[in-house]
Amino acid sequence: MERSVLGINIQYIKDYKVIVHTIGMIETTKRHTAASLKEEIMKCLNEYGIGIHQIYSNTTDNGANVVKASKLLHDMQQESLANKDAINDVEADHIESQIASVFSVVRCAAHTIQLAAYDVIKTIEKDLEECRTIVKKLRTLVRAGNTDISLPFIDNRTRYAMMESLYRIKEYIENLDKNMYINWSFVKDFFTAFQPILSAP
Repeated sequence: MERSVLGINIQYIKDYKVIVHTIGMIETTKRHTAASLKEEIMKCLNEYGIGIHQIYSNTTDNGANVVKASKLLHDMQQESLANKDAINDVEADHIESQIASVFSVVRCAAHTIQLAAYDVIKTIEKDLEECRTIVKKLRTLVRAGNTDISLPFIDNRTRYAMMESLYRIKEYIENLDKNMYINWSFVKDFFTAFQPILSAP
């Protein structure tokens, strides 16, 4: 809806269980620079009394600005730990060495897979367009005919549902008295390759 929202979730362990809370859904009106994102994140953490020294890891999407914002948070944490006024030298050195070894920026696996899927789809768009054209014709035929088969889907952003529904009515299509060529190997290979991604938790 032409709006940009920064979502902030926290995860922590309590009573041996991982707890997840959304603590911020912030509409961003400034440019999405790393500095402005860091500022919004820190404002949100401060509202909940969460100190930067309590952050263990940060999971982000793959945007360069978001990854850089995480680096700024990491640097800020290191500066906080270097403040000898708050913690004695021995304890500070111990904590700093421990945190430095574990504070990490983790790029979201789901977003990485999504980007990889879109890269693949771009290379086979011509084949997908041919399938899309056939699906549109089939939807008209199925509606007009006396049949109880399910309408094939017009594709969404993953294209998986369209290809799977097309293959599901393969027998019906092959029995049609229409000049309709479909590369069934491509259709089957496509939804077979994408199915594990869509069924992943």
